[in-house]
Amino acid sequence: MLTDEEILKLYKDPTFAGSFSGVKNFRNFLYAEKKELVPEKRLYNILKQDPLYLMHMKPARKYPVRHYDVQSFGNTVQMDLARIKLKLKHQLVFFGKTFRF
Repeated sequence: MLTDEEILKLYKDPTFAGSFSGVKNFRNFLYAEKKELVPEKRLYNILKQDPLYLMHMKPARKYPVRHYDVQSFGNTVQMDLARIKLKLKHQLVFFGKTFRF
């Protein structure tokens, strides 16, 4: 059974086929080349301590979004402006100047 340090060493080794890849791909190469079946959860817990792995992860995008059915990009911009207009209570401040709608 591989230790955590050995797994990190294999992950950072450029000659190992599954190095610098995702958890699932790395797990598959560990099983194919080293005959070690390591759970994905354990691999993730080991790799999330490595700054190189964290730096290359996609950021989690968790924010509310509204869905609009529009015909073109111009209509989308108009919808955004209408929403801003309602949100600012018919007042827009732009470079210190106040505009009322």
